[in-house]
Amino acid sequence: MGSPRHPTWPAMHSAGSNLSFWAQVVMNLTSRQACEAKKVNCAVSYARTVAAVHFEDDNLAGLEMGQEVLARALPEYFPVKYGSNASNIRIKVNQKRFKWADYDPLEDCNSL
Repeated sequence: MGSPRHPTWPAMHSAGSNLSFWAQVVMNLTSRQACEAKKVNCAVSYARTVAAVHFEDDNLAGLEMGQEVLARALPEYFPVKYGSNASNIRIKVNQKRFKWADYDPLEDCNSL
């Protein structure tokens, strides 16, 4: 595995790959579905490390940044677009937040 030839920056592919967080806020995913969605996000992020496009820490920072952007934007967006209750969206956002640094990509989703 090589390394990027540029300074370290949060990875925007990772930031944009936050389906797992968005889906948990807007849908009633089962634990297994949420686990599988996180695996997709992690795979997108990790592939950028393997391709030597980003350092691993850049990808983690991007995943955290993407989650933060969504956490701030969803409670503002859904009331305007769909008439949702912003307070309810904020509650669900706070319930579904997690730390990517603590994520275990080898978690067995079938056991959930």
